[in-house]
Amino acid sequence: MMAAKKVFSMTLVKYILSFSLIFSIPLLIMGGLMYKNMVMNVKKEIEAANMDKLQQVKEAVEGQMKVLQHIAAKISYDPRLTSYMVRNDIYTAKEAITELDRYKESSGIIDDLFLFFRGDSTIYSSRGLTSLATFLDRYYKFENWGSDTFIQDINGTPRPIMRPSEKVEINNYEEKRYLTYVVPIPFNQDVPFSTVLFMINETLLTNLFEHVLGEKSGSVFILDENKKLLATKSKKTSLVFREVADSLHNIQDTGVYNFRINGEEQSVVYLRSELNGWSYVVSMPTSQFLARVVETKTLLFYVLLSLTSVGLTLIILLSNRQYKPIRGLMQYIQHNWSGEAEKSTKNELELIHDTLVTTFDSNQQLREQVDAQLPVLRERFLTDLLKGSFKSKEELQKNPFYQEFIASDASYIVMLLAMEKERGEDGQRAVFTGSTQLSFAGGEAYAVELIHEGTLALVVVMNEGNDIHHKVQSFAKELHKSLEDKQGVQATIGIGTPCAEPEQIGISFIEASAAMEYKMKAGVGSIIFFEDIMALQEHAFYYSVEEQVRFMQSLKQGNETVAHEALAAMLQSIYDKSVSILLVRCMCFDIINAVFKTISQMNVGDYSHRIRGLLEFQSLQELENRLTELVSEICGAVQSLNENKNMALRDDIVQFVHEHFRNYDLGLDQVAVRFHLSASSLSRYFKEQMGSNFTEYISDLRIEEVKRELLQTNKSIQAIIQDVGYEDISQFRRKFKKLEGVTPAQYRSLYTKNSQ
Repeated sequence: MMAAKKVFSMTLVKYILSFSLIFSIPLLIMGGLMYKNMVMNVKKEIEAANMDKLQQVKEAVEGQMKVLQHIAAKISYDPRLTSYMVRNDIYTAKEAITELDRYKESSGIIDDLFLFFRGDSTIYSSRGLTSLATFLDRYYKFENWGSDTFIQDINGTPRPIMRPSEKVEINNYEEKRYLTYVVPIPFNQDVPFSTVLFMINETLLTNLFEHVLGEKSGSVFILDENKKLLATKSKKTSLVFREVADSLHNIQDTGVYNFRINGEEQSVVYLRSELNGWSYVVSMPTSQFLARVVETKTLLFYVLLSLTSVGLTLIILLSNRQYKPIRGLMQYIQHNWSGEAEKSTKNELELIHDTLVTTFDSNQQLREQVDAQLPVLRERFLTDLLKGSFKSKEELQKNPFYQEFIASDASYIVMLLAMEKERGEDGQRAVFTGSTQLSFAGGEAYAVELIHEGTLALVVVMNEGNDIHHKVQSFAKELHKSLEDKQGVQATIGIGTPCAEPEQIGISFIEASAAMEYKMKAGVGSIIFFEDIMALQEHAFYYSVEEQVRFMQSLKQGNETVAHEALAAMLQSIYDKSVSILLVRCMCFDIINAVFKTISQMNVGDYSHRIRGLLEFQSLQELENRLTELVSEICGAVQSLNENKNMALRDDIVQFVHEHFRNYDLGLDQVAVRFHLSASSLSRYFKEQMGSNFTEYISDLRIEEVKRELLQTNKSIQAIIQDVGYEDISQFRRKFKKLEGVTPAQYRSLYTKNSQ
C-alpha cells in the first residue's frame, strides 16, 4: 500500500506538473527566442547568401553584356570597319578581319564575332568573310533559327536581340550550344547600317554562376524580359525549365519562394534585373537549400532535449524532496490513525488537512477536558493529603501536583470552615470566587470541599518564618471577617496544629476536625485552635489528650490507620506510667468510654454488646486486641456508610442528568447548584463515581439517543441532533464519524438495511 502511494501519489504528480509548468514557460520562451535568433537568422543568412550569389551572377552577366555593347559601339565607330574600308581592297579587308579578331578577344564569353552590313550578301568574322548562304549552310546551322528568320533579323532588327541558348552545328561536324546576341549599329540611330553578332558559348556564360550551386544539386536559369529561358546550368538534377516555368509565372518581386515541383519541395531564389528586365533564378531542393537550417534545428532540438532532460530530472528530485515531508506525514497517519487514512480516496494534502483538523478538534476537546479536570485533580490531590493516603514522601513526590503545592522548608496546617446553614452552600462557594487558592502574608491556602462533611478544608502552606500561630490566626480572622462583611456568612473555623512534612497533613486535618467539635461550646462563628483545646484538658488525663482526640476523630472519618496509631499511642502511655491498678483501669475505662461516645454520635450500628465485652478485659494486651479488632470493624462500617451516601448522591445526580441531558445549556455549574456543590467538587465526585468526566458522560448519552432515534424514527438528522441538545450540527457530525466510523446518514442507511 505504501509503495503504491509513493509511486502513484497524486500530490507528487501535482508537484511534478506544477514544477513542469513553471519550468516549461521559460523553456518555451527561451526555445522561441533561440529559434527566432538561430533558425530564423540562419535561414535569413542562407537566403541572403544565395541572393548575394545570384546578385553576383547578375552583375557578372550584366558586366559581360555591357562589354559586348561596348565592343559593338566601338565597332560602329571604328573607321577600319566601315563598309567602305572593308570592301575597298584585299588589304583593308584583311585589316578589318584582324580588327574583328582583336575585338573578339576583349570578352571571355565570345566564341566568335560577326559583322554584317545590311543589304549585303557577305558576313565578316575574325576568321575571314563568307557568304550568308555558306555561313548558314556550312559553318553555323542553328537548331531553331531558320535562314529566312536569320536574314530578316540581321537586316531589320531595330534593337539588340538576345536569342536563347540553342544547339548549333559548326562546320557540319561539331555541335555547341550558343546564345546569339544580335546588336544593330550604330546605337541610337533610326536606321542602323550594320549588325554585330556575338556567338556566346553557353558553357562559358554559365560558368559565371558555377559557385551559386557549389556542391548542392539544383539549376540556375537566366530568363529574358518575357521570362523565356536564355541559359541554364544544372547540377545533379534532372529538373528542366518547363517544370519550373509555371511556378515562376506569377513571381514579380525579388525574393526566395518555396514550391512543390514534381512532388519535391523546391526553394527558388528569384532576382530581376532593372537594367534589361532579365530574371535570374536558382532552384534547388529545400532540404539542401536549408541544410544549415535543418542542422541548426537539430542542434537546437538536442540542446532543448538536454535542457528538458536535466530540467525533468531536477523537477523529479525537487518534487520528491518537497513531497518527502508529506510522505512522512502520510506514513505516520497510515500507521497511527485508525486505518481510515489507508482507505481514503482523498489526496494526501486533503487527508492531512482533515487529519489535522480532526486532531486539532480532538486536542481542543482534550485541552478543554484537561483544563476542566485540573481543578478536579488538584482537589483529589488535596483530598488524598487530608485523608493521609500518602504513606511516604517518595510516594507523594510522584504526584504531578507535588511541585505546585509543596514547598521546601515550609510548614503545613489544615483549617476547616463550617458555614451557617442558611447561606452555607453559597458562602462555601464564595470563599474563593473563580479560584481555589488564596494568598496571604506568610503563605498560601488551597481549598477543597468536603461533600459529606458539609465543610470546606483549607490546606495552608506557611513560608519559612517564625510565629506561625500568629500568622495563621491573622489569616483566619481576615478570612472570617471577609466572609461576614462581603457575603454575610457566619463561619466557624477549626484549626489543627502545624506539621513539617506534607505527608502529616492528614493528622492536622483530624486535629482541625476535633477542634470543630468544640463549636458547641465556643459558639457559631468562633475560631478554634486544636492547641487551645489540648491546653484546657491536658491536666485531666494521664495519657495524651491530643492522641485521644485524634483517635476519636479518626474513628468518625473511618481512617483506620490513624485510629490504630492513636490507640497504640494511648495504650503505650498507660504501659509506660507507674501508677496504681485502679488508675490504670480508670484510664482504660476512659478509652472504652471514648469509643462508646464516638459510636453513639456516628450512628453506624449497635455495638453495645461489643462494648460490654470490652469491660471484661483481664489485661491491657487483651483490651488492646479487642479494641484493635473493634476499631477495624467500626472504620469499615464508616467507610461503607460513606459509600452508601455516595451511591445515593450519585444516583440522584445521574437521574437528574438523564432527565435533563437534552437541554443544550445543561452544564456542570447548573447541576452543582442543584445539589449544593461547587463545580470543581462535583466534577471530581462525578469522575470518581462514574469513571468518566461529566462532559463525556453527557456526550455519550446524546450519542446513544441520536443512534436510537436514527433507527427508530423518521425524523430528519438535523432535527434529531438539535433535539438532543447540540447547536453545532457540523461539529456533532465530525464527532459522530470519529466515534462510529460513519456519518449519521450512513449509520441510518447501513443499520436500517441490516435490520431489514
